[in-house]
Amino acid sequence: MIKKCICGHNCGEVSIMKNSIMGWSISEVKSMLYFVKTHPYDATINSLTLWANKHKKQPFSVRNYFYKLIKTAKTDNKTNLMLCSLGFDVHSFGKQNAEKYTMQLLIKILNYTEKRSVYSVCLELAKNDAKLAQKLQNKYRNTLSNNPVLVEKVLNQLHNQGIPTRITFAQNKIVSMPNIQAPTISEQDLQSLILGVVNLIRKNTETCVNNQRNQQVQIINNNLQKALIDVRRKNVLLEELKKENEKIKQNLEKAQSNQQKLMQERDASYLTIKQLLESKKQQDLTKFIQKLISQSLENGAIDQNTK
Repeated sequence: MIKKCICGHNCGEVSIMKNSIMGWSISEVKSMLYFVKTHPYDATINSLTLWANKHKKQPFSVRNYFYKLIKTAKTDNKTNLMLCSLGFDVHSFGKQNAEKYTMQLLIKILNYTEKRSVYSVCLELAKNDAKLAQKLQNKYRNTLSNNPVLVEKVLNQLHNQGIPTRITFAQNKIVSMPNIQAPTISEQDLQSLILGVVNLIRKNTETCVNNQRNQQVQIINNNLQKALIDVRRKNVLLEELKKENEKIKQNLEKAQSNQQKLMQERDASYLTIKQLLESKKQQDLTKFIQKLISQSLENGAIDQNTK
C-alpha cells in the first residue's frame, strides 16, 4: 500500500518514476526544500543563499531554480505531485513561511529590552546589508498598518513573557503615532525653485563656455607666439644671408676686374711678343718673357692675399 502525502495523492509512484526534477537530482531538490522549510524565520532568499553557499552553488542560479520550480508546480500537476512526495506543498508553503517569517521579524523589533532603534534591529537581522535592512523596516511598517491581528498576537506573546514592547494596545487597537502630513510647497515657491534651478544651469553653462573659450584663446596665443619667434629667427638668418651674398658679390666683381686686367695684359704681351718675333730681337724677347713671369708671380701673390 502506497502512503499518501500531505496533498492527498499517491505521490510515491511519481517519485519512483523520475530521478530528477527540471534538471536537478531528487536529492538536491529535497535538500534545498527541506532547508528552506526548516528555516522559516529567515527570508526565503536568505535561506536559498545559505544553502547555495553550503553546497558550493551560485546563489543567483539557486534562487532562479527555486522560484521557477514553485511557479511550474502551481500549473503542472506532475511537478506538484513530485514535490508533494518530498513533503513540500507549494500551495501552503508560501503563506505559512511568510507568516512565520513576519512573526519572527515582529518579535525581534517589538522586543524593547535593549531599547534600540527599529533600523538598528533590522540592520542586525540583515547582517549589515543596508538594502535588505530597509526592506525589513518597510515590511515592519506595512505589517503594523495592514495586519493588526498578527501584531496583536505577537504583542500578547511578548506580554505573557513579561517583555516590554515598543507599542501598546488601547481598546484592542494599536496605538501608534499620528500620521504627520508632509509639508506642501506653494506654487510661487515652486516657480522660484524652478527659476533658481534654471539660473544655476545657465550660470554653469556660461562658466563652461567661458572656460572652453579661454582655453582656445590661450592655445591660439601660444601658437601665435611660436610663429612670431620663428619669423624673427628667419629674419635674422635672412639678414646674415644678405650680408654674405653682398660680400660674395664684391669678391666676384673684384675677381672679374682682375681677370679683365689680366686679359688686357695678355693681349698686350701677345702683341709685343709678335712684334719682337717679327723684328728678330731675341734678347729683348727673353727680357720681356722674364718680365711676364715676374708679373705673373706677383699677380699670384695678390690673389692669395685677396682670398
